[in-house]
Amino acid sequence: MASKPRRTDEATMIILKRRKGGHHDDHHGGAWKIAFADFMTAMMALFLVLWLINVTSDEQKKGIANYFNPIAMDTNSASDGALAGQEVSKDGAETGDVKSGQKAEQDLLESAQKEIQERISASIDLKMLAENLIIENTEEGLRIQITDKGKVSMFAVGSAKMNEQGAKLVGIIGDAIRNLSNRVSITGHTDGLAFSRADGYGNWELSSERANAARRGLTTAGVAEARLARVEGVADRSHLFPDEPDDPRNRRVSITILRKGALRN
Repeated sequence: MASKPRRTDEATMIILKRRKGGHHDDHHGGAWKIAFADFMTAMMALFLVLWLINVTSDEQKKGIANYFNPIAMDTNSASDGALAGQEVSKDGAETGDVKSGQKAEQDLLESAQKEIQERISASIDLKMLAENLIIENTEEGLRIQITDKGKVSMFAVGSAKMNEQGAKLVGIIGDAIRNLSNRVSITGHTDGLAFSRADGYGNWELSSERANAARRGLTTAGVAEARLARVEGVADRSHLFPDEPDDPRNRRVSITILRKGALRN
């Protein structure tokens, strides 16, 4: 028997097959986002580490290493912090560097002081003036004061001309500090005794000219003029011994090797 022909208008049956785990593709499609986020986090961490390496000193790097080292933490207080108490500013400067610079400067000033004292002690001509020298560390810097003492002085009474011993003493000071970069301040002082000539020349002029005499002695020894920050005379306005205005030690020349940043104005 012949089969019946199909009807051309018969509806076509469509069969859909579903695979198991149909949601697998959806999960796989979003995984790259997580991987990319992890990658960006890693890159940010890398750049942060590179920045820290660039702006921190060797001491700070050691501090950071010790912070993450449990053995080192046993010997260092946790309050010391990762940078061992040092601070990093916006431009990478750190307080540790400032302290290190101050220490280096202080070492140079102390070295100059030692050289001055040793050379004076070794000089037969200057032994009489050795006791007239007062050297002290101040906030401004290393202050060297050459005072009069009884009959032993740098200048004759009422004169701004240095005697031979005074000139040698200033020369030794100049030789010891000429290679430093620090600026220098020079101040002349008189005692409380009234001094005046007929032309009006008095303690103000005398103290100023004695400061200038010391300036010339320093520059002759090799101290550059550009380093001279101040040369002045203050007459009897700043005694070394305020309660004894007539004490000869109030007559003096003060030479100060200034610390960096002193006398900016």
